Amino acid sequence: MFCPACGTQLPDDSVFCFDCGQGTKPVAAATAQGPAHHAAAAPTHAPIHATPATPAPVAAASPPAPASHAPAAAPSPVAPRAFCHACGGPVDLSSRFCHSCGAEVVAPPSGAVVPCPICGLQNPTDRRVCSRCRGVMGLPRDFQIRGDDYEFAGDRQGLAALKATPGIAHVADYISRKLGKPYIEGQFIGGAIRVSDEQFPQIHRLASYAATVLCLPQLPQMYVSGDRGWASETHGTATDAFVVLGTYLTRQLTEAELLFIIAHELGHIKSGHAMYRTVAEILAGSSGGANVMGGGIFALLDVKRLITLPIELKLLQWVRQSEITADAAGLAVVGDLEIANKVLMIMSLRSADMYRQINLEAYLRQQEELDQNIVKLSEYVSQSTPYVATRVKLMREYAGSQNFHALRARIAGSRDLAETCATIERLKAPEPPASTPVDDTNLRGTCPHCQAPYKVARDKIPEGQKVHLRCKQCKKTFPVAPEEADD
Repeated sequence: MFCPACGTQLPDDSVFCFDCGQGTKPVAAATAQGPAHHAAAAPTHAPIHATPATPAPVAAASPPAPASHAPAAAPSPVAPRAFCHACGGPVDLSSRFCHSCGAEVVAPPSGAVVPCPICGLQNPTDRRVCSRCRGVMGLPRDFQIRGDDYEFAGDRQGLAALKATPGIAHVADYISRKLGKPYIEGQFIGGAIRVSDEQFPQIHRLASYAATVLCLPQLPQMYVSGDRGWASETHGTATDAFVVLGTYLTRQLTEAELLFIIAHELGHIKSGHAMYRTVAEILAGSSGGANVMGGGIFALLDVKRLITLPIELKLLQWVRQSEITADAAGLAVVGDLEIANKVLMIMSLRSADMYRQINLEAYLRQQEELDQNIVKLSEYVSQSTPYVATRVKLMREYAGSQNFHALRARIAGSRDLAETCATIERLKAPEPPASTPVDDTNLRGTCPHCQAPYKVARDKIPEGQKVHLRCKQCKKTFPVAPEEADD
C-alpha cells in the first residue's frame, strides 16, 4: 500500500505513514477493525502440507560445498533498536513517525527505559527480554503467527483427540503439575546451568530472536545440561514450560543451526505441547519403569499391559507427530531448508564431522529401499521421534507449500521484525576464511629441474645478488634471486 498523502510505500497493515505521519485510513474504520484487522488482512492458508506454491520448491540440501574464499556480502545496515514513546511498539530510528500510532519517533536518551508488557518493570531499551519475568520486549504489532501457518495436520488432530478422550486432559494436567514438571525440572536444576543474559548469553539472545518471530509473549526458562548430550527437550505444564539443551548442541552447531533447535523447542510451547509431552515422558519415556519404549514389540504381547498400552501408544503416536510441527516452526524462523536438514542429520549421527561425509540424497534413497511397513511398525513401538528420513521428507514438503511461502513473505514484510530478520540473516552468512599470515623471513619456491619445493632464510642471501641453491631431492644446482623466489 502507499501513503495517500506523500506516496511512500508502506506495509499493508500500517495505520499511519512512518514518513509523514498521515493516517492511511479513516480513524473510525481503523478503530473498528482494531487487532482483528491484522488477522483478516493475512491470507487464509491451507493445512501444513498444502498444494505447492507457484515459486519453485526449495532446493534439496546436498553435502556442503567447499568454503569460498570470497568474503560474505554484508547485510544491509539496520537502525538501532528502539520503541515508540507513545504506544511502546518497536520502531526504527530511520522513521519519522510510528507506523502503529502515528506518534513522532524520538531517539531515546541515554539510560532510557521501556516497561515490560507483562509485569511493567522498566527495562533498558536494548533489552530484548524482561529481567524479571522474561517477557519478550517489542513483539511485532504488524505480524501474528497462527497455528495453521506451520502446524502438522496430524499433530492438530492427534492433540484434539487426546483432549477429547474422557478424563485424559484432567489426568494429564494433574500428572504434569504434581509429578511430571517438578520431577523432570528437579533433574536439571542441580546439574544444569540456567540460561540468562549472564550465563550462556549467546543462547539467551538466540532464544529472544526465535520468541519474537514466533510471537511468544514470554521466554520459557531454559537450561543447558551435560546429561542430555545431543538432545533437546521441552517439558512443563500448559502455562509453565521449560527447555533443556544438551551441551553437545551448544558446542558443535553454528549459531544459525542452534537457532533452528531453539525455535523447534519454542514451537512445541507455541503449539501447547509441553503438558502432554511431559506426561508421555513419565508414562512411556526415559524416566524409567516398564514401558512400551523399553519393552519394544514384546510389550505388545504382555497381557498385563493391555490396559495401559492403548494410552501409551496413543501418546507416543502424537509425540512423533508433534515433532513434525516443531520442525516446521524451526524452519519458519530460520527460513533455510539446508540448515534445517543439516541439523536433523547431525543430531541423528551425533556428529557434526560425520555429516560432511554423507550425501543426503543417497541416504534418502537407501531408506526407500527398506520395507516401509516394517519401518513404520518399528517407529510405532520403539521411537518417540520419527526417523530422520521421515522428518526430512515432511520438512521438504512443508518448505514447498503455499503455507510456508506465504508465512515467510509475511515475516519479511513485517516492519517490526526487520531488525530481528536482518540479524538472523547475518547468522546464516558464512564467516570469511581467516587470512594466512605472510612469511617474510624465508624465500620459497620450486626447483626448476624436479619441481620439489625449497625454503631458504632471506638473511642468508646477500641483498641484490643471486645465489646458487642445491636441490635436496635431485641434487642439481640452480640460481635464485630474492625477487624471483616467491613468484
